[in-house]
Amino acid sequence: VGASQELPYPGKLRARGAVAERDADTKQAEVEVTKTSIADAVKADYLKLAYLQQTLGILRQNEAVLDQLIQDATAHYQVGQGMQQDVLQAQVNRTKIVKEITMHHQEMGQIQAHLKGLLSRDQGSPDIVTEDLIETPLKRTSEELLAAVRQNNPQIQVDASSIRTQDAQVASAKREGKPDFAV
Repeated sequence: VGASQELPYPGKLRARGAVAERDADTKQAEVEVTKTSIADAVKADYLKLAYLQQTLGILRQNEAVLDQLIQDATAHYQVGQGMQQDVLQAQVNRTKIVKEITMHHQEMGQIQAHLKGLLSRDQGSPDIVTEDLIETPLKRTSEELLAAVRQNNPQIQVDASSIRTQDAQVASAKREGKPDFAV
């Protein structure tokens, strides 16, 4: 009857554990990067949507003004005081505005669909209506903003965690070259 036990060289298991811990830190930092990128995409889409909703109101006002111009030009032309060119020019301009309104609706639909996808909403749910945008002044200097980016940027944290993981892997690899003990 015989028994044997192989014992790892001192520090090998600790080095492997450090590698696994650093790898977990890297994965957690990657999750934070994903969360941040989704939040940034939501903000960008919301701002685009707010812009389009506000410009749509302006385009509708322009359309109403051009409708009035068409009516005035047509009335002047019917009584012989205006030229047909004025009527046609007003109609062409109105057609351009209608085309722009249609393009706005199409772009708003695309942004609505993308935003609902990011927010995990059903595409058949009511459209998102934005609030009026208000300008807010920056209260920090450019140096303070740069320092905050360096400290809070998840991608920088992923890179730093990746470097720590690689360092732990190198230390573990050095320990792996040591022979194990057998008892």
